Amino acid sequence: MGTAFGEARYSWPPAELTEIHGQNGPLVAVGVLPHANEPLGSAFTSTLPSYGGPHGRIALIGPIDPPPAARRFGFPVDPVGYAAAGYLQPLADQAEFAHCRVPMTLAQMRAARLRDQLEELRPDAFVLLHNDVGAVSPYLYANRVWPEVTARLRAFCPPPVLGATWTHVLDTFTYAFFPASRIGVVQSECAGKYIEEELGIRTLTVELPMFAWATRDPARHAVAKAMGEWIARGASHGGDTDRLVREVSAAVGDRHVPMVSAQTSARVVWAALTGVFETLTEDSWPYAAPNRDSRVGGATWEKFTFTSS
Repeated sequence: MGTAFGEARYSWPPAELTEIHGQNGPLVAVGVLPHANEPLGSAFTSTLPSYGGPHGRIALIGPIDPPPAARRFGFPVDPVGYAAAGYLQPLADQAEFAHCRVPMTLAQMRAARLRDQLEELRPDAFVLLHNDVGAVSPYLYANRVWPEVTARLRAFCPPPVLGATWTHVLDTFTYAFFPASRIGVVQSECAGKYIEEELGIRTLTVELPMFAWATRDPARHAVAKAMGEWIARGASHGGDTDRLVREVSAAVGDRHVPMVSAQTSARVVWAALTGVFETLTEDSWPYAAPNRDSRVGGATWEKFTFTSS
């Protein structure tokens, strides 16, 4: 299905993806595949070819932390298939938490490569696209509130329930970026804190719901808990993936829980980027405008819920 900017679909990004869309205005860099098993940002990138960029430029960067080719699961995928086929390193070996001054490990070198690209581009803002296996609404991580971004999300998304214990809440849609040491990574820092503090580039993470859970479905909490424990045990490197698959299968049962549609994921990212550009410019950007019928390229942005259709 399409968005105001083109057809949306999920895919795995190519080996190297650095391109700029648009001609003038503020530059926002968008990082795709920041974790090896989080490809939902591809729904947004698939719509970019039809973006004219009249009010800002968008630079794609990535894949930041790609998985081995054999571990790229097919689309669509359900929670059990995701648990069985998804690849992820232990926390200290993930590029997301590997930013430091003297890179030594593969993850730290990938993090340094990302910073080199950002240094070359010098964007006005940097947006990382993640996905969350248990979420029912999108949410953000940031170092400060982004009121325009929150307003864009609130216009058509139900507010999330923010209950993470490893950080604190900045507003109804936003968690604060947290030190990597809070999750046990002590030799390096998380991308959101390090890039903004060291490079001076305003940084924001958009977390996309991966599956079309019902809000009160207890299985989503069980699946998220099982995934978190698998990561803590070492993820794909010693975390006992067979156990994870059993736990996810038991939680889901014989139900089919589909992915959130690519169209919906793309719209969330476009809405967030609208708010980012509004933050960077004085003029209101007319995409996905809240509280009014916003038509761009013959398409209408409307309120929606997170479904698979």
